[in-house]
Amino acid sequence: MLAERGVTVDASTIHRWVRKFRPEIQKRAQARHRSSRGPQWHADETYIRVGGRWRYLWRAVDQFDQLIDFRPTARRDAKAAGAFLHQARDTVRQYQPLTIITDRAHSYAKVIGGINDRLGPVDMIRHIDPSI
Repeated sequence: MLAERGVTVDASTIHRWVRKFRPEIQKRAQARHRSSRGPQWHADETYIRVGGRWRYLWRAVDQFDQLIDFRPTARRDAKAAGAFLHQARDTVRQYQPLTIITDRAHSYAKVIGGINDRLGPVDMIRHIDPSI
């Protein structure tokens, strides 16, 4: 967003901002917008450079484009996807997703299937993958 406005910022600066301001942003977002989170999540990941190293930034937003959670990881595998979805579901404990729309990462299908095995047929999460 800053690049679109002509502002040049190093990725390490953004990483420091995330580490410094995430708790405050998360606290304010949960207090103000907790009841308006939607049951449909869009989850994806992107590859960014942080502190001189390439990282995957996992993120989830609801159908109202409100940020649910994000997590930078070194790998893009089922373990990282599981950790991210566990963290995101813990962030919004009372508002669990009914549907998760993902990109073409196959790791989501395995993780959501594992979550559904624990939830049972009534609370199952519907997974929408455009590649299927």
